[in-house]
Amino acid sequence: MSQLQFEKITSSKKYITELYNLLTKRNFKISHVDNITFEDHKKFVFNHPYRNWYIIKIKDKYIGSVYLKYDNSIGINIIIKSTVKLIEEIINFIRSLKKPLSEKKSLRYKDFFINVPSNNQNLKQILLKLGYVKSQSTYIFKK
Repeated sequence: MSQLQFEKITSSKKYITELYNLLTKRNFKISHVDNITFEDHKKFVFNHPYRNWYIIKIKDKYIGSVYLKYDNSIGINIIIKSTVKLIEEIINFIRSLKKPLSEKKSLRYKDFFINVPSNNQNLKQILLKLGYVKSQSTYIFKK
């Protein structure tokens, strides 16, 4: 039986605060490098740009979040050391909820995929162990 609990994110003060606490403890980041203010974070949560978004809990402790975007990408953000079992359970949870949106050439891949921060070697190794295949690397321009 799973120890993980998934709570659907709402714009409640509880989730805004818990997500912000998790955000400040993240070791790996993709979409933001600078620290984000609580007010900016709050606006982001109110805008809720994801298809589905859950906060993840073990017993009484929030350990991360997972979201599904409209391009079929899954974002997994965990503040504890990830294991194969943990990541597999998170992915299976998302897969049990939703089917991928239909493919749109050059816009949306036909199945779920996971974006991984370039320095998160642990998650990369776990995904390879689970049978995922590296698809691409993304580079950003820094002036």
